[in-house]
Amino acid sequence: MIAEIIRGVILGLSLAAPPGPVNAMIAHRSLTSSVRGILVGLGALSADLIFMTIMLMIKAIIPSVLLKSVGIIGSVFMFYLAVQVLRAKGNNDYERQAKKKELSSTHTKDYATGLAMGLTNPFQITWWLTAGLSLIASFGYTILVGFIIGIISWVFSFSTIISKGRTNKTFILGVKLFSSITLLFFSIYIFIRFGLS
Repeated sequence: MIAEIIRGVILGLSLAAPPGPVNAMIAHRSLTSSVRGILVGLGALSADLIFMTIMLMIKAIIPSVLLKSVGIIGSVFMFYLAVQVLRAKGNNDYERQAKKKELSSTHTKDYATGLAMGLTNPFQITWWLTAGLSLIASFGYTILVGFIIGIISWVFSFSTIISKGRTNKTFILGVKLFSSITLLFFSIYIFIRFGLS
């Protein structure tokens, strides 16, 4: 049982750590506060839990036409986020936001952003239709516990590290460029891969 949980943690970290649209948005929001970045990550994790539940209930292949529609929606949404990141002002803006009292409405938006990114990411859906179901069939539900622990560990540590460096102008510029370029890349790639197929 412990071995399966450890495998799940490693799998969760391996999926969560590589650069991608969710990490790009986590990094961007963490420039204001680590809490905002964490909430984006937890929103994306919630999408994983929703997909996992659906897969366990229906265990059927999602029609290709639905996957194509989700791909187009996800592509447009990520393009919008890339533009929003580029439009964000310099480090003074992040510092001013960081000093403001954290509002529950802002937290809700951060969580909703992560959830929406997860629900409109065709790669996430495909993963649960293939690898996700295979893992459950092979190792049972125990590995999913480790999987969730791994993702949560990454979200908290990544957000904290990014937040610590938000007073450095060069660091902020680097995070902005990383976030916007990554989101733009995945927007174009997903549109070509799913929207034009």
